[in-house]
Amino acid sequence: MRSVCESKSRGQLKNRLLTSVLGASLALSAAGCDTTAKVTEKASSTSHPGTFRPLAYFMLVDGRMGVVDVFDMKVTQTIKVGHYGVHQVAVLPDNRTIYTGDSDSGKIVKITISDDGTKSTRKDVATSPINMHLFMASPDGNTVIMTSRLELKDTVLPGNSTNLPDDSILVIDTRTDKVSVPIVLQSPAMAEFSLDGKTLFVSNVHHQTVSILDTTTWKETARVPVGEGTPKLLNDQGHLVVSPDGMSVSQDGKYVATANMETKSVTIFEVANPKNRRYIDYSKAPFDGALPHDVRFTPDSKEIWVVDFATMADPGHEAKNAEIPTHVRIFDIETLALTRSIQPPVMVQRTSLPNYSKSAFLTTGYGGVVEFDRATGALQGQVVVGGVGTPVVCGMAMY
Repeated sequence: MRSVCESKSRGQLKNRLLTSVLGASLALSAAGCDTTAKVTEKASSTSHPGTFRPLAYFMLVDGRMGVVDVFDMKVTQTIKVGHYGVHQVAVLPDNRTIYTGDSDSGKIVKITISDDGTKSTRKDVATSPINMHLFMASPDGNTVIMTSRLELKDTVLPGNSTNLPDDSILVIDTRTDKVSVPIVLQSPAMAEFSLDGKTLFVSNVHHQTVSILDTTTWKETARVPVGEGTPKLLNDQGHLVVSPDGMSVSQDGKYVATANMETKSVTIFEVANPKNRRYIDYSKAPFDGALPHDVRFTPDSKEIWVVDFATMADPGHEAKNAEIPTHVRIFDIETLALTRSIQPPVMVQRTSLPNYSKSAFLTTGYGGVVEFDRATGALQGQVVVGGVGTPVVCGMAMY
């Protein structure tokens, strides 16, 4: 799915951004009470690990990669990769080696960042035989996978659910930069490794399933249905269904969660027994039919954070979507009870919850990143790279 990041008008968004920078608040609902937290002058609650500066990376819709020092919430550089950005880059454990794609040339690209984040070198490592969608690195950094799926602008006939030319993944050995033969799946979009790297989970975004792959053989060992209702390839408007959209694997290895946008639900299933599935039904109060877009486990695996949209985004209008109202809702993993809800001052997309920080970082519809304290909802800082009409394509990679 293309980025859902735009704005009704430049004037409205400009006013909202000014309000946000000078003192916008996040509403934090807990135990039925709303509290308001102001922007702090000190820009970050991220722990500074010695002299090493943690960096975050994301692609803008115009094909530039933004590099952000998340300790100071400052842009260190932007790097032109192509004319349109992939949905997410892969970052290796050194936090300075990035794999992404140049959509113009079809090249898989390795970018090496200097220690201070201000300089970079580029190497084209291979030509991809398929469409480049999302890159994800294994925990040990020896492997990067790339998903490839049909975009929403493409048409698919019902029944043609397998062997689509771009419905596959590639495996890149980062030690040699050799690329595998495409492994055919069903509309693979998001992907995440287990913490031990032995398993890869892939969301099949148009088929309401998650594929589980053994990374020693790269064979699919299971395909788990997610979302409620009867799976279908096309929705009532004739467009490809978007379910599941977001996906996350808990660090304790017990659970996988998916955000199922068009079926209006969040699914949590057990890795040891995928038939044990639970759902959060977004069609009921207090969610008012919101559309779950992203889901992320906290590092302690005790909560899941869900980003939802008030309305469906239009993939053809990158500027209007930034005005879509969004919520971040936090659920207890054991009870699935809603514990609190945060409404950011601007449209947000996907969440990052790094182990080394007390903050949550979210990509935004106006081409930047916002940071807020996980416990209080206080807005800690923000950075704008693309601006109106140049949003972050989708997610942000951090290590």
